Amino acid sequence: MGAVRDPESPYAVLYKHAFSIVKDPLVYLFPAYTAIPSRWIPYRNRARIANEKLREILYNIIQARKDAILSNTQTMDENKDLLTIMIEASMIKDAHTDEKFLTNGELASNLAVFFVAGDAPHDIVPTHDQLRQMSYLNNCIKETMRINPPTSGNLSRVASCDTHIGQTFIPKGTIITTELYCAHHLDKYWPNPHEFNPDRFSSSSNTDEENYGKSDGSNNNNHVKSNQLYIPFGYGPRACIGMNFSLAEQRVVQAMMLRKYTWQLVPMSEHEDGLKNAKSGGVGLLGPDKLYLRLMKRY
Repeated sequence: MGAVRDPESPYAVLYKHAFSIVKDPLVYLFPAYTAIPSRWIPYRNRARIANEKLREILYNIIQARKDAILSNTQTMDENKDLLTIMIEASMIKDAHTDEKFLTNGELASNLAVFFVAGDAPHDIVPTHDQLRQMSYLNNCIKETMRINPPTSGNLSRVASCDTHIGQTFIPKGTIITTELYCAHHLDKYWPNPHEFNPDRFSSSSNTDEENYGKSDGSNNNNHVKSNQLYIPFGYGPRACIGMNFSLAEQRVVQAMMLRKYTWQLVPMSEHEDGLKNAKSGGVGLLGPDKLYLRLMKRY
């Protein structure tokens, strides 16, 4: 679309007009102002028309991707982008309500969010090939998410029938969950589990998301015994839908931050001996408590 490279491209101008209303101070100072029909106010009417055109473009993008998926011209491997994954979800109906998980309106709204989030035409963003060559950075991300997974556990599941897991009998109706933090700190599989050691993952040269944390058992440094033991995003078909985006975002942001800044903990930080997560009641998202950093420009 050329909206990032050319700020004056038709798409970029359309985007600016569509979202200009968000920057209107009158909307925040006088909320009742929004009750006035937009067609009576020229700049708001321009924003409304631009918004309608933008949504039409988004709907066309979604339909084109749907057609590609249905005609099997869309690559159907594990390395799918978020739009493909969401469209596939929209094609599945809930077994109980017969309703689709995502409507076209919800798809367009999510795509609009991605469009807005990508509005960053400044500075230099590392390419995918450059990020793949940053093996130690990727190992650091993996090890960080092993020690401090983004959540304490996955969503609970309910056994639909009597079954066995190993020697353990699981009766129908049992609520089952996985404790990610414990799985990532088992001495049996992770030597010195509380030690930050990115070299645990140095035996793997593959940084693709679909192989994240996997090992075929042929490596000499075989700390990662199985991809089922390293599960910061879950595992299998119900793994986190935002995994690829999250990993790509971490790589880009950290590469750019490290290029321009050095950072360190502030003096007397409670995290000097290791990151301490805020108390979350045992369940939910994990995050550091009162983590303050000092950034220093490299140039």
